[in-house]
Amino acid sequence: MSKTYEPKVDQLELVMVKEEKKRVPAKRVNIVSLKMIRDSSILYQNRQIRSPQDSYDIIRTFLEDSDRKMFISMALDIKNQPINIQMCHIGSLNASIVHPREVLKMVIMSNVASLVVFHNHRIMFMLDSLKSI
Repeated sequence: MSKTYEPKVDQLELVMVKEEKKRVPAKRVNIVSLKMIRDSSILYQNRQIRSPQDSYDIIRTFLEDSDRKMFISMALDIKNQPINIQMCHIGSLNASIVHPREVLKMVIMSNVASLVVFHNHRIMFMLDSLKSI
C-alpha cells in the first residue's frame, strides 16, 4: 500500500515564493577601523588605584570647577594601574544621559581588566546658592 504525499497549503505558498527570483541590488558593506586618539596625558604619582580616594585624586582635575554634569570612565589594567581616562559625556545643568555603548567602546578597545566610572554632583554650586538665601 503506497501512501501519496499531499502538500499542505502553507507549504505550497512557501515553494511558490522560493521559485520567484527577484533581482535585489547588492548591499554595500563598509570596511572600517577604529582608532583611539590620545588628547593629552597626566602624571599619576601613585601608579596604582588602591582605594576610592586614589580614584578621586586622579579624576579631581576633570571634575573640579565643572559647571555641568560629567560622566567619566577610567580603565585599569590587571594591576589596577590606570590605562586611560575618557570623558564619556558632558551633560546639561541637571542631567548627563550616557548610553552603555559610549562607555563600553573604550573598554573593549583598551582591553581593560577593570573599569571605574565617575559622575559629578553639582553640590558645591548648590551649597553656594543656599548660603546666599
